[in-house]
This record gives sequence, structure tokens and C-alpha cells, in this order.
Amino acid sequence: MDPGWLEELAIPPFPNRCTMGSLRFCEDYCQDIRFAAVIVSDLIGHDLRASDLSLPPKLDLLLPQLRKIVFVIGSESSAAFPEIVETTAGETKGIHVVPTLHRYVGGMSDHHAFAEQHQPCLFLSCAQGKFYHHPQDTMEWLNFKKLARITRFVANMMERIDQDPAKGGNPNPCDP
Repeated sequence: MDPGWLEELAIPPFPNRCTMGSLRFCEDYCQDIRFAAVIVSDLIGHDLRASDLSLPPKLDLLLPQLRKIVFVIGSESSAAFPEIVETTAGETKGIHVVPTLHRYVGGMSDHHAFAEQHQPCLFLSCAQGKFYHHPQDTMEWLNFKKLARITRFVANMMERIDQDPAKGGNPNPCDP
């Protein structure tokens, strides 16, 4: 298998100009705020398939967890996050959480603005599917059971972060 497959999951980054919504939002409204956690989700709710990664479709049979994958990027941005993500993932049925370092993915979504400000941030994604920005990118493509499970996962993480805001609010800078 080509070791560069992870790069195929990355969405080409928006040019990150000063007009990008999240950059403007952070600059205009968040300069004096220290967040306990910023949670951004993008491209969630669909099933990931081998063909989405330019892998042979029959690999889906060998990798049954592939459709359940949810990447969680940025756990290293707070000392509390690795344990919270791992514990919550272990208690959440029906999805397969794959923690991934921010530096592996980079600024491919709105979490970029918060990472640049060294805010504790988590970015959730099921990766770019084959219908991304395609006419077939419709509601029928979504897996609502998976989306509900991801929503429960996020709610449970938020509850854990809220239980110890001092720990969650004491971030280490995101990995450059």
C-alpha cells in the first residue's frame, strides 16, 4: 500500500486568506478569549470506502471498520484531550475513532484559524468522500446513524471537558 494514502484524505487547503470566515471570526471576535475547547467538524456523516482513497474496492471487505472511521485531529493541542478522546471513543459504539496529529493534516478546515492562535482545538472528519463537491453530494449519501453516533461522541467529549475546565483550558500549542 502506498504510504502517501493519508495525504489523499486531506482536502486541498483554502488559501487561508484574511477573508476566510474562520480567520476573520478569530481575528474579529476571539482575540481575548481563551477557549476550553474548539470543536470543528467537516465532512462527517458519510461512510468512508476504499474507493474514496483510491484503494481497491475489495479492501472494504478486509477493512470492515473503514466505513465507521472518524478522524479526530488535534488531541495534542491540550494536555487533557488525549485521555478524553481515548476514553470517550472507547465508550462510543458504532464508530471507529482514529486520533491523528494536527501536523499530519494541517490547516485543511476551519480549525486552522484556532490552531494558529494556539487554542485547544479538535477537528473531526470522515475524510473527503467520492461525492465531495459533486452533484451526488446529497442527503442520500449521509449515514444518519453514524452522524448520530458522532454527535453523541462530541457531546460526551464536551461534557468531560466541561467537568474540568481548568485542565481543558490549559492548552499546549497545536503541533505546527
